[in-house]
Amino acid sequence: MMDVHYLNHIGNHYGRNIYVYRFTFYIPSWFILLVISSIVIFRPDTVSADKASAANKQGIKAFNEQKYDESVEHFTEALVESPDTPELKFNRGTALSAAGKNEEAVGELKSSAARFENNEQSAAAHYNAGNALLTSNNIEAAIQEYKQAVKLDQVPEDIRHNLELALRKLNQQKQSQEQQDKENSEENKEKEEDKESKQQKDQENKEEQDKQDEQQSDKTQSPEDGEQKDQNQQPSNQQQNEDKTMTQEEAKRLLDAINDEEKRALSQRYMQMKSDMRQGDDW
Repeated sequence: MMDVHYLNHIGNHYGRNIYVYRFTFYIPSWFILLVISSIVIFRPDTVSADKASAANKQGIKAFNEQKYDESVEHFTEALVESPDTPELKFNRGTALSAAGKNEEAVGELKSSAARFENNEQSAAAHYNAGNALLTSNNIEAAIQEYKQAVKLDQVPEDIRHNLELALRKLNQQKQSQEQQDKENSEENKEKEEDKESKQQKDQENKEEQDKQDEQQSDKTQSPEDGEQKDQNQQPSNQQQNEDKTMTQEEAKRLLDAINDEEKRALSQRYMQMKSDMRQGDDW
């Protein structure tokens, strides 16, 4: 819905009467109040001014018919004839914003704001620049434009209204971002915990598998392992045989010692008998 608030005569610029048509657009989602100012230049004194005035009027007509791209073309033509006229820059920037070309619109509107000698006109240019930025969701930059507009003109309520809306929108955006950051942090924490749990489980499974493989290896030995085991056992068997041979030698020596002892005993017994026989002969 579009309401015409008022037609305000704001003074004399370069000897011409300038009229600003101020409109208010109501956007349900954000309730942004958009001011559109259109400049009409009367009594052109030169051929160049004639062409600029005619193109400007065509631009205003196209804008009112919501033919915004066509409106931009007409205001561009007017600026070719009169490039230093801030009113035409203002009109072109406003039409660009309505056509959805907000980045270019902001540059044109800020340029016109710097060229206006009247604070009210400069405030309107900053205000429309703020609306273009807010439409592009560049909230912080929009707030700066609204603040600049309020400094230049404290009368219009719609400037303060949009400033308050932008501040609330910025606060909502920050809260939403904080909530999103919190959710992302919790989600990342859960993912990290799941990752650690999986790594721990994989390690446990690996250790269990290694244990089973080791047990299986003990049960089923490869031929090479058996051959190596036999080779390792051969020196042991040889050692056992050597131990057994040494035991037989020790037994032989022990037997020889016993035989020697018996021989000595028999010899002593024989000598004793012989001695006894000699004594009998003397009797």
